[in-house]
Amino acid sequence: MLGFEITINEEKPFVAAADNFTDVILNIGYPRNDGSIYVGASGYGTKYVWRGMDARIGDKVKVRVVSTGRVSLPQEVKPSDRHRLMEDYKALEAELLRRGWME
Repeated sequence: MLGFEITINEEKPFVAAADNFTDVILNIGYPRNDGSIYVGASGYGTKYVWRGMDARIGDKVKVRVVSTGRVSLPQEVKPSDRHRLMEDYKALEAELLRRGWME
């Protein structure tokens, strides 16, 4: 299985991978410059999170694509709430239609 080997700030590397898809998301927000580092995955109704943390100046993140049979234990595992996701989608769709940003 393909996955990511991640090292954050010289910590011990961990491997994140799942049956469907795996995300590594690094972001910095404007105008407050707050950001986050997120490593997670979704697979067949289950959500996995290896890291979810605030980004700070000087953080160093190393990401390497690997083919592996060994995945590190996630910090969080929980079922995906598909019903809530559909409700959120419909609310967003209604808002975009109301604003005229979608037809």
